[in-house]
Amino acid sequence: MASIPPVQLMKNPSLGNSTTTEASTTPSAKSRLARLGVPFKSDPSPTDTRSFSVEKLIAALHDDSSRELALVLLCKVRTSHENLGPMLWDSNGTIFSLLKEIMHVYYVLLTPRLTEKDSNRVCNVLALLQCVASHPNTRKRFMDANIVEYLYPFINTTSQEKPHEFLRLTSLGVIGSLAKQDNADVVNVLLEGDIVSKLLLCLEFGNQLSKTEYSYFMIMSPSLSITPLSICWNMKLAAFVLERLLTIGEMGQVYCCASAQRFYSITRVLGQRIEELVEEPCQRLLKHIICCYIKLSENPRGCDGLVWSLPMKLRDDTFLVPLKDDPTALMWLQTLARNVTSGHRSTIQPPLAEPFARSIKGKAVMGSPLLGRKN
Repeated sequence: MASIPPVQLMKNPSLGNSTTTEASTTPSAKSRLARLGVPFKSDPSPTDTRSFSVEKLIAALHDDSSRELALVLLCKVRTSHENLGPMLWDSNGTIFSLLKEIMHVYYVLLTPRLTEKDSNRVCNVLALLQCVASHPNTRKRFMDANIVEYLYPFINTTSQEKPHEFLRLTSLGVIGSLAKQDNADVVNVLLEGDIVSKLLLCLEFGNQLSKTEYSYFMIMSPSLSITPLSICWNMKLAAFVLERLLTIGEMGQVYCCASAQRFYSITRVLGQRIEELVEEPCQRLLKHIICCYIKLSENPRGCDGLVWSLPMKLRDDTFLVPLKDDPTALMWLQTLARNVTSGHRSTIQPPLAEPFARSIKGKAVMGSPLLGRKN
């Protein structure tokens, strides 16, 4: 999946200018940075990295009075410093200071007292943690320290208020940067944290964000390949991460098909999204969901379960028109229909006589009209 170019920094219109402006005009913060030898401009340019000493900005993260402004400035220069992740990790006490910012928000996360300013500040922290998670020299240490566990409370919320949405989106961006790597250890760490149930929560209770708000989010996660369509971004990211879990090795497939309850929880939520995509088409989200179904169909138990639970709209020609200009997606639809209709099985593991027999009822799947069609 190709990455998109970094987005030029802009202020978040939906959150106002409170975070950036207030941090930039706080006298104590500016004086603290000045004592550390960090040059300061009233409106620093994200491209003028010569104005900042990254090492001294990292040191400023240790001080409560200068941390907010240091977070803003570091986020502005993060795309131009490839080694920012290792610098953050190797500097004494920096990760602890970032985690303190995250834990401070826990107290108001489930209350109406979570402000846009607090949300924006923690999003800056998460953006810096994404530098650590995505860098090859610090990715394993990031996972070994289980720092991803600190992000799960933001994903577990069901509130659709903007402060919660941005925390959820940015947290998914960090997890997405981990999932982009073909690394079985990443899958193991995420599955141990019960990431699947959290992703299903995002898919089920996702909220829609405007194109302007999308631009702000891409500042936090510029490496993810997503296009600004009017559809919920947390759903796309959650579907992307779920697809990666099912794609990297067989661990994710085995986990998702290990029990009927888990399998049908996944297919129920994916089926709900399919029904909604008929009314509000979104090609990117649809392709992620189709890929998830294909990977489930490659597991013997999952394939037998999809005989009863695969949505009819993926069996008929409902999505042929929306995907008519995407031959790859049409090929995926054909592959999915063929797997489920013909009973795709592993040649190593013999098919079970009655998979999920106690949990499913219905008739065998009919032949799909997608079979035999040419791209």
